[in-house]
Amino acid sequence: MTIIESVRLLYLQACAFRGHDESLPSNNRGNFVEMIRLRGRMNVDNQKEILHILTNKVRKNICEEVRDVRFCILVDEAKDVPNKEQITIFKRFFDI
Repeated sequence: MTIIESVRLLYLQACAFRGHDESLPSNNRGNFVEMIRLRGRMNVDNQKEILHILTNKVRKNICEEVRDVRFCILVDEAKDVPNKEQITIFKRFFDI
């Protein structure tokens, strides 16, 4: 809905979608990209819903892969220099 409503608003207001420089280091990547980023920061519930959907897809794929196989899952969490949390997940399959 965020994307659809953003497109609709820009269209109705006759605003340009693209900016002059849409590269990652640019401070102004165009009306559409900046509007999506703004709405994403403001809509925490939307972010949680997207993460929930992705989590379910990953869980389903893992279950399909390891249905009849012996396996283990290792999870490691660490904080980097700017104190940002990072999680690494390892899947190991055993051929016995």
